[in-house]
Amino acid sequence: MDFLTNALIEEHLEECMEIVKEEMRDYYLDEDEYPILTREIMLTAQSAGGDFSEGNIRFYCDEYKKHNFLSRFKRMHDTNY
Repeated sequence: MDFLTNALIEEHLEECMEIVKEEMRDYYLDEDEYPILTREIMLTAQSAGGDFSEGNIRFYCDEYKKHNFLSRFKRMHDTNY
């Protein structure tokens, strides 16, 4: 199952990352943090029974922003915290 999930994520990563970059443009993220955040958002969408559609990715980006994701994300991934 993990292989299928990883394969699907890699297949859709670039298109989803463009959405995440657009949605998160007001946050201070390094270029190398976007793939990490995008994968996390994609896994969240998938685990909630959703897909990687633009609407779903935007929805979860909004949820991340509502819940002040940045400090948790930086701590969890130890990126410039």
